[in-house]
Amino acid sequence: MVMKMILSKEFETKTKHERRNDLTKDDMENLLRGVEIWAGFWRNNPHRFVEDYLRLHLFVFQQILLYFMMKSNLFCFIACRGLGKSFLTAVFCVVRCILYPGTKVIIVSGNKGQAGLIITEKIKEMKDKSPTLAKEIKRIREGDDPACFFRNGSYIRVSTSGDGARGARGNILIVEICSSMWKHVE
Repeated sequence: MVMKMILSKEFETKTKHERRNDLTKDDMENLLRGVEIWAGFWRNNPHRFVEDYLRLHLFVFQQILLYFMMKSNLFCFIACRGLGKSFLTAVFCVVRCILYPGTKVIIVSGNKGQAGLIITEKIKEMKDKSPTLAKEIKRIREGDDPACFFRNGSYIRVSTSGDGARGARGNILIVEICSSMWKHVE
């Protein structure tokens, strides 16, 4: 009886792939369509991108903060010591640079060393923990002018808040520790 059912047309099974109507015969077109779908999903769910693609763990409050950092034009995060402000800032910079190719992030602070720690410590630490992030990063420059360059044309650079920062241009401006910069604001 079972064998008869298997051989009959009624028992035909189809995989999800065979039932999809949006696939074409061109593999490259299908690949690009898939990338478009995933990029849209991850842009709307950056916390999922961090967990699924970068394989980094975020606490629930960090997931919520990251979501709002990606969605708003102006975001202010004030927290006590040890809550992970620099880590979350580094995660935001990396996610933004990967999901939006060509993004230019400028991190300003009272001095370059202070802002440079996000690149030289936090992003390097994340790169060591995440093989996929290591593949996305082209190179990390240390020293007097720290920067992180991505394969898709995005970059993260550091600048001071004084007169020497006037030439720095970017899509995203991150002000690290505002209290140390008030003396530079006129």
